[in-house]
Order: sequence, then structure tokens, then C-alpha cells
Amino acid sequence: MGGKSLLDIYEKESYRRGLKTGTVRAGISACSGLLLVLQSSGFQSLKDVTERDVLNYFSRRKLSSSTKVNIASVFEAQTGSYFDSARRILTYLPNLHRRRKNIQYLTEEETQAIRSVLSDSENGLCLRNRAIGTILYFTGMRSSDVAALKFSDIDWEREEIRIVQKKTGEELLLPLTAAAGNAIFEYATQERPNSTGVPMVSYQSGFADLIEKYVFYQESSGSWSEVRARNLRYSDRFCAEHFPDRALCQEMVDVWCQKRDTETKPSCITRTGVIRSFISYLQKRGMTDVLPMPIPKSVGKSKPEMGNRCYRVFLIWQETVSVSNSVSVQWGNHQLCNQ
Repeated sequence: MGGKSLLDIYEKESYRRGLKTGTVRAGISACSGLLLVLQSSGFQSLKDVTERDVLNYFSRRKLSSSTKVNIASVFEAQTGSYFDSARRILTYLPNLHRRRKNIQYLTEEETQAIRSVLSDSENGLCLRNRAIGTILYFTGMRSSDVAALKFSDIDWEREEIRIVQKKTGEELLLPLTAAAGNAIFEYATQERPNSTGVPMVSYQSGFADLIEKYVFYQESSGSWSEVRARNLRYSDRFCAEHFPDRALCQEMVDVWCQKRDTETKPSCITRTGVIRSFISYLQKRGMTDVLPMPIPKSVGKSKPEMGNRCYRVFLIWQETVSVSNSVSVQWGNHQLCNQ
């Protein structure tokens, strides 16, 4: 009787309209029961179906309101060559009570109880669950969306949460409240393990809290690297040892960023680059008046001084040889010349 073709057209049209898979399948499942009974009764075409046949199906079965609505959704769709027959059968359907379920809201007492639990740091609630509860409370997000939340969904600069909803597939933009942002930050910096399962680094300097915020921002932005992380740990350890319990100040930055006699200018820039980025991050947020040391002007390979002093040249195969100025020497089959 063309039931399968009708459902195929409905499925295609529904996906074209952007309906979710669950919604489409619910309509097909509900309507297939009616079509199967009509076909079993000997009907070869939807044109032959009468109102009595449709009403008999509904009267002999206890169908939920949602099932009735799902059946109607199939006949309401644009069904091509079946359109006229579908619209006629739609008029045969019993009255549908399309009532939306009332969602119970939280009472004032319940609201205060939830906020009390979330704000009590002594109740044993782990930081992860506290962050989840805070997000649910302040944003109203669905539990499925909270479970799928990623750092890339959070824009810390604009203080926004941008997600694609699991249920509807629609994009949703929400404000990132201070309470939710702080709860996520505390979990990420104090309790959440990194990708290797190892707890996050604990910084020791007098401005460790600022470092943690900076690292969290960089990791969330996807612009963090192990080299930068290692150099930041070194600087934190240096400040903790030489400036114990002191807040970030110009002196410690100047000392750390000063070029050392044992390093080249490119190495100095690599070592101190993360500090410049860190200070820039703080300055943009009005969190410090400290200024970074200027970047060395010359970052290329420096030429050796003229004279008789010897200097060491590092070869690409990681061995060294002492070479006197203005002298070319033979090393193995390779000629090494002072330019």
C-alpha cells in the first residue's frame, strides 16, 4: 500500500528540515504500527483507507499522547505523491492533546540549599562536582551538554560558553558567570589531572596563583608547549628560591631575563619568552605594572672576536673542536674554516 515509500519520503524530508535522528525515528516507529495494521487488513493503497479504519486502530489500542502526535507528524509532512492521501488521513485522526509538560521550578528554599552546598568548601564535595553543579545552576545547561563540555567551548576573553547542543544540534551561546568560571578554574588548576594522568604542576613562587591562571588560559587556547611549560617552571623555582614569598616585581623579572654568559642570544630569548608572554597576559588584565625586559636586538649567529683567542665551534654531528682565529683546520674528511 506504499507505506514504506511514505515513511522513506518522510525520513528524507525530516532530515532536510534539520530534525534530529531521534525525532525522525520516533515518527517512523509510531506510524509504522498504523500502516502495518492497515496493510494486514488488506488495504493496497492509502486512497482506500476510511475514517472508520483509522479510528478502529486508535480505539483498540491504548496509545500515549506522544505516540499519537508522532503519527500525526508523518501525515503532516510534505510527502510528495502521497500528500493528498496523507492530509485526508490526518483529518481522520482523533483529537490530539498537544500539551507541554510543566517543568517544576526550584523553590526559594531549594535554591538556597543548592547555593549553600556549592559555596561550602568544607563539605567534602570534590572540585569537579562543585564545578559541574555551579555550571548547571548558573547556566541551566542540559546534563548531556555539561558532560561534553570542552575547554575549547569556553572563551575566557569574551567570558562566553559556546556549544552545539546534544539534543537539538543547535548552537548555544551563554555568558560565563564569575562563579562558574572560578569553579572551572579551581578544578582545572587544583584537581584535574593532565592528559598523562599526572596532577597539574604546583608552583612555589609568591605569585603562583597568577601563573596558574596564565597556564590555564594558554592550555585552554591550545597554544601551550612543553618547552614553554618547562621554562616557566624554571623561572618559578628561581623566584621561589631567590625571592621567597614575594609578589611579582620588576627586580625578579629583570634578574631572570638577563642574558647569561653561558647562553647565546637565541637561547636567552627562548628561555625568557614565556615570561614576556606571562607579563603581557597580566598587563592586558590590569594585574601588574611590571615591564618585561627588552628582547635582544641581535638574534643571529654572532661572529667571534678577532685575535689569537681560541673558541669552540659546535658541529652538526654534536662534536666540538677548538679553532684558532683566521686558521682553517682539517678534521677528518671535513674542512672547517673560520669565516
